[in-house]
Amino acid sequence: MRSVDEWSRHCESLRKLFQENVYGMWPGSPEVVISTRVSVHAGAGADVSLIELELTEPLGRLSPLHLLLAAPSQVDGPLPCLLGLNFSGNRSVLEGESTGGRVPWPVSEVLQRGYLLASIHASEIVADNPARAESDLARVRRDAGSHRQRTDTATIMAWAFGLSCAVSALRREDFVAGNRIAVFGHSRLGKAALLAAAMDTRIAAVISSQSGCGGAAPWRVPPELREPRADGRPAVETLESIVGEFPHWFAHALSEYLGRADQLPLEQSDLMALCAPRPLLLTNAADDIWAFPAGQYRTLLAAWNAYRLLDPEVPNLPDKMPIADETVGGRLGWFMRPGGHGVCWRDWRAWLSFADQWL
Repeated sequence: MRSVDEWSRHCESLRKLFQENVYGMWPGSPEVVISTRVSVHAGAGADVSLIELELTEPLGRLSPLHLLLAAPSQVDGPLPCLLGLNFSGNRSVLEGESTGGRVPWPVSEVLQRGYLLASIHASEIVADNPARAESDLARVRRDAGSHRQRTDTATIMAWAFGLSCAVSALRREDFVAGNRIAVFGHSRLGKAALLAAAMDTRIAAVISSQSGCGGAAPWRVPPELREPRADGRPAVETLESIVGEFPHWFAHALSEYLGRADQLPLEQSDLMALCAPRPLLLTNAADDIWAFPAGQYRTLLAAWNAYRLLDPEVPNLPDKMPIADETVGGRLGWFMRPGGHGVCWRDWRAWLSFADQWL
């Protein structure tokens, strides 16, 4: 790729390939109506104002979504916003498990740093359950009488679309800086955050935590890591293992590449490249081998080429995966901490520091 115009045309081809081979079709225009607005009273502190917006999608592709928005009690001018899906309901954002680890979201700290914080329960969009997801996906495609076809919208794509709908709603709020909305997510929701940013260029930045296979990790896994170990599992998650365990996450077309991931016409570095030149941070944990941090770093290095094309000043990344507990890179960043799969305060500090620099 030698020019920005050539890259722009290539982006449309890449988005089409991801829809046809991995995630299913983007449902369409992410327009919503804000049907109700209520104040939420919870233990978030006297300096925090909590509002829940009920969003209705005009074509009925989504059930009503409840967007929780945390803001300072006194807002001076439009503020940037961090938007993420949660695993267990909006109340969990305030009370505990919400990003995958047993750590509540640091709402007060986020607001003190000058950001708004917004969230939707992912299962309000599509249930994270292979059986229940199919009826939700039938609503997304507006055809409850048929089974999902090979390129019909799958769950991760629907979650990404839900994030995009939330962006549409947030951009209507006077106290939200509409051009400074970042999406973030952990694990499967980190996959959705990456995909949302790749599909929706209104998103200003993306932070993807331990997103693994189908997120930032490559489909092409070295043979020695694909071989079953004593427990019957490979060393890292593969196309075969993720499709077998989570068939609702991906388009049926992806199963056509079982046993031949090397024949996919794209790689996950292409998904990150679609986010260029917007700030993108990958975060991982040294002991979370299943999420294949070394593979994620390889895809990040490959995506650097697109970032360099669009921004010749983007700094080089180290050739070898850094393992220090610090962020490296520039607008294309990497953070690795000790420990395993989950979210801890070290992650939130890295996320907020990255946002401070780039959002």
